[in-house]
Amino acid sequence: MKDVINEIKKIAKFYGVEPSHLTPMQFFSKAEVTEWDVRKLGGFNKVKDTFFPRRLPDPDKSLVDSIRKPKKFVFKADNLNAVAVGDLHLPWCDSRAVNIILEDVVKNPPEYFIQLGDIYDFLLFTGFRKGLLNSMQEKELVTAYTMKNEFWKRVKQAAPKAKCFQLKGNHDDRLIKRIQEKMPELEYLMQIPEVFNPKKLFEYEGVQVLEDESDELIIGNTAFIHSGLKKGDNHRRLGLNVVHGHTHKAHIDYTRYNGKILFEADAAYLGDPSAVCFKYKRRKKLHDWIRGYLRMDEDGIRHKILEPK
Repeated sequence: MKDVINEIKKIAKFYGVEPSHLTPMQFFSKAEVTEWDVRKLGGFNKVKDTFFPRRLPDPDKSLVDSIRKPKKFVFKADNLNAVAVGDLHLPWCDSRAVNIILEDVVKNPPEYFIQLGDIYDFLLFTGFRKGLLNSMQEKELVTAYTMKNEFWKRVKQAAPKAKCFQLKGNHDDRLIKRIQEKMPELEYLMQIPEVFNPKKLFEYEGVQVLEDESDELIIGNTAFIHSGLKKGDNHRRLGLNVVHGHTHKAHIDYTRYNGKILFEADAAYLGDPSAVCFKYKRRKKLHDWIRGYLRMDEDGIRHKILEPK
């Protein structure tokens, strides 16, 4: 037991991490004890979690560097004129719905155009139906990237003066999370952008990309996020109107908070419900999803529903 504990300490020091953050791959690549020695004690994670439990940081102190604080991107706006679109899940989007949105944007260009995250699906980076997906890698990665560029190109053509923003969603984070879980060594390569830079998957000229799913875009008195707390609690957390994606539903709820009437709106989604990336969902749940987008201007906030007639 002592040999394994000492090895964890030594190898964690080698990698410059806390013992509680050491991964099995890092440990076994350097360990002098055998895997069988560790398995007899219940496995690497059990030993590590027992003797080196992760502790929450002291609330009175700043967070440790490895825990990232959400960033706020704030813009002043007296009268919000914006279009907000939800999850596209490229390459599995509904191209018909995207065409309708862009036709509307040409007729009535907004001042702000916000994509609320999950522009990619990254289905390959889950454990779902791996055998089937091995034949789809090009579509999942190369085609999705091309479609992302084409999407923003068309948005910029439709509304050349609009300020454009790209939020990150939980699906967009799948690639980085798999790297952290399966190949943590690649995180060091990400510090050399010219060698390995996943951020380039999201970049497009003239589009401001928020770095993390937890980041918040605030325009005037409205916060745009990918997902948040349960319905109604986002007002209390932010004290602002809230627009989000993630749930694939379309609703607007109003509440009175600190003397103000605030709304929370779900921007629906733009995925193709028949696509392979949604096959893991029960059909009943899919029936609750709605394709559409949000318009906000001097006439208020409203959905434009794009379900086929």
